[in-house]
Amino acid sequence: MLLWLVKPGIGVRVRGDHLPEGDLVRIAEGIQSPPEGQGESVDGIVISFNDPNLRSGPVETVMAPRWRSTIRRWIGPDGEDTVTVSIQRGAAVPSATWWSSVSRGEPKSATIAGVQGKLLDTGASTPTRKFAWTPEFGLAIVVTAPARDLRRIVKGIAAP
Repeated sequence: MLLWLVKPGIGVRVRGDHLPEGDLVRIAEGIQSPPEGQGESVDGIVISFNDPNLRSGPVETVMAPRWRSTIRRWIGPDGEDTVTVSIQRGAAVPSATWWSSVSRGEPKSATIAGVQGKLLDTGASTPTRKFAWTPEFGLAIVVTAPARDLRRIVKGIAAP
């Protein structure tokens, strides 16, 4: 196991059972922080959308059978969540069970900011829209934001 402190509040632990020490070192050398000033990282995905009216809220991790969700909220001046980005990882992404947990209703195919994904029903009473896409197997990104901001936010996510 290798362990180091990147900066106060951020540490890295690399553990590999039955790996030669050289392999562990090569893995550790490949770990990179997101470039400074280019946004925040949510479970390894860089999120950058500059909006001085929003402040970062808490990060929450939720575990479910065969997948986990790391959620970052950005809070508006009124104290309400304005933008939510959820990084979903695991073998069950995007199974029918997973879809039903992130969406009410039937997802509709859509392309936003050049990204192909699913536009999800957030309910007629809300001004927000939810958009989900799977850039690679076992990874999904779900953005909930005001409809007018959705394109800009999706464009600011550096997915693999």
